[in-house]
Amino acid sequence: KRIPLVLARSMSDGPGRWYLEENCAIEHYAVCEIFPDGNFPEGLGPLLFQEGGIMKVATGEQLDRIRAEEPEIVMKAIRAYPWFQVQKTVSSVARQFVTYHPIDVNFDRLLFYDAEGTIRVTKPVLAHSPPVRTVDTLAHIFVPLSALLLLISLPLMRRGNLPVVLLCVLGVAANMAICATFSAVAARYGMRVLWMVPLLTMIYSLVPFRQPT
Repeated sequence: KRIPLVLARSMSDGPGRWYLEENCAIEHYAVCEIFPDGNFPEGLGPLLFQEGGIMKVATGEQLDRIRAEEPEIVMKAIRAYPWFQVQKTVSSVARQFVTYHPIDVNFDRLLFYDAEGTIRVTKPVLAHSPPVRTVDTLAHIFVPLSALLLLISLPLMRRGNLPVVLLCVLGVAANMAICATFSAVAARYGMRVLWMVPLLTMIYSLVPFRQPT
């Protein structure tokens, strides 16, 4: 019962939407039934979660069909627009590596039911409070500096430490690539792993590099 996030991402990027606009009349996909006029919302959020989006208006049967048809639509869209998809993916991954703004995270939202019984979320009030701005500034200073120092330290690092560092760096890179490709470019995806870069620097770069003689 997953959310059809990959399909929505393909549509919001362009290829998925273009493919459906060209083939809805022929293929009769479930997502075409939800938007019979072909007027697909722009953006991942509106397409999935806002009023008129897939998760708001699709029936259970339609959602099951959308999930089943998702791989076919996405793969056909990639084959139809391969170069554009490659460019979009590379651009998204690159932007994800520099998107880790704590200032984008809101800490004071509340969930509540409106008069119709629908769950709503209050608007943030303290999104730009001094502590958040301070953390945001420090993150944008120390993460790049730590990454640079870690890179410089690699040739001098103890042999036993190098695989650990490389494995952690690979994990950070994989997180960025997967999230940016299959979900969206969002600060929370970067923030949850980039703290490892200063940590690795403190553990493995700010200690003696050479094996004891």
